[in-house]
Amino acid sequence: MDHGRRINALTYLLALVCCLIMAQSALSAVQIGQRIGEFQLEDASGKTHSLESYLSSGKVVVLCFWSFKCPVSLAYNRRLAALQEKYRPRGVAVLGIASNANESPAEIERNTANLNLPFPVLIDKDGAVADRLGATHTPQIFVIDRSGVLRYRGALDNNREAGESWKPSSRGVLPRSPKPKPSAAASSAKHFRSPPWGTPSSARITKGFSSVENPGTPGSGSRPARNSK
Repeated sequence: MDHGRRINALTYLLALVCCLIMAQSALSAVQIGQRIGEFQLEDASGKTHSLESYLSSGKVVVLCFWSFKCPVSLAYNRRLAALQEKYRPRGVAVLGIASNANESPAEIERNTANLNLPFPVLIDKDGAVADRLGATHTPQIFVIDRSGVLRYRGALDNNREAGESWKPSSRGVLPRSPKPKPSAAASSAKHFRSPPWGTPSSARITKGFSSVENPGTPGSGSRPARNSK
């Protein structure tokens, strides 16, 4: 009995430490309305991508934290491709970011090629960009305007499966569509505001671990796993 209580107490303590770490990370992350700051990441083929180069060419940048090991993330590949196809003529660039420490560049390159993704996947080796943005799970969307300011963070939509009813969560993030039937990140352009129903339930970052939590919850998936620092 005492042994069981000690295990429960240790489990509670570990959970409390994880919560404190996540709270500290969230407080230090870039907030909506703040500038992101320059970063440079290589994609799976070794090509370097600079945020500044996209902004200087007048792009709105959509970042999606992505994982080939996360079934929810994979379920969004087609929707991300459709978003890029629709908004690319209006100056929008879609970039995937892989921050999982347990996914090697070779694996990422092989899987992106097999999946024939129309957007590059950048490798965030040490998780620095994930930390800066406060990324907590895959897939998770961040929209950066042409001035380098964070305008949206959250889900692409609130549906794990394609074809379900859409529930728009923000407006004014991407250039206006003639007849928008938008996702959360791709609504028509007027107001920058947060999702009315809040952030979907999701797994949180715990450095050094990776898992899939709440697989039946729309918008939730695996957390970017990271090396302990």
